[in-house]
Amino acid sequence: MVKNASPAGTTLLMSPIASMAVYQNVYKSLGYDPVADFRPITQLATFEFGLAVGAGVPVRTVDELVAWVKANPGMASYGSPAPGTLPHFLGVWFGRSVGINWRHVGYGATARPINDLVSGHIPIVFYSTNELAELHRAGRIRVLVTSAGERSIFLPDVPTFREAGYDIEATGWFGLFAPAGTPAVTVDRLNRTIVVALQSADVRDRIRALGLNATGTSAEAFARIQRSDATRWAPAVRDSGFTPEQ
Repeated sequence: MVKNASPAGTTLLMSPIASMAVYQNVYKSLGYDPVADFRPITQLATFEFGLAVGAGVPVRTVDELVAWVKANPGMASYGSPAPGTLPHFLGVWFGRSVGINWRHVGYGATARPINDLVSGHIPIVFYSTNELAELHRAGRIRVLVTSAGERSIFLPDVPTFREAGYDIEATGWFGLFAPAGTPAVTVDRLNRTIVVALQSADVRDRIRALGLNATGTSAEAFARIQRSDATRWAPAVRDSGFTPEQ
């Protein structure tokens, strides 16, 4: 609908990263081109992922986890919200980077992977950090690392992949787009208005309550992020072997 809308700045698309920077690597035909058919306005908010283990898994660091998985190949599996999600692909990315050929368990029901992690039915999950934070603080699970370039606002005590010595950085986001052909002056006006709103303490607090970190970027910076993330996720999508029919 937005692709075919009038480029007057009155019909906009708020989208997560998957639709605009990942799905072109998943689907043979989307029916839209995430770059050619839209103009980025601004990134609205980001979120990151955590690698978590159950309380009964005898590791405290990622290095220890890698050694444990390699020594216990029967335990070499991890859970995610569902096949074809960013946590699924992040698990593939990490596994390839450390030489682990582990099995992905995609659930398709939001709470089940975390419930199974707490109960010991699965040893490892990749999940959004805000979903893991409370259980981590309670000692019911352990989040070993988070995936953004900086430490998570929800888990400031947990190192990032890079801090732990792994060349991985992966951040999800929500952003705002206009139809291609929207005049630059219109995009600029929308960008300035929205970025100002995102600087409001009340708006930032409301976004944080949703498990997100409010950002607000220039249109040009958001376009660079979109292109960079499409390239960043492509190898993991390919290596996963995932197809939408699964």
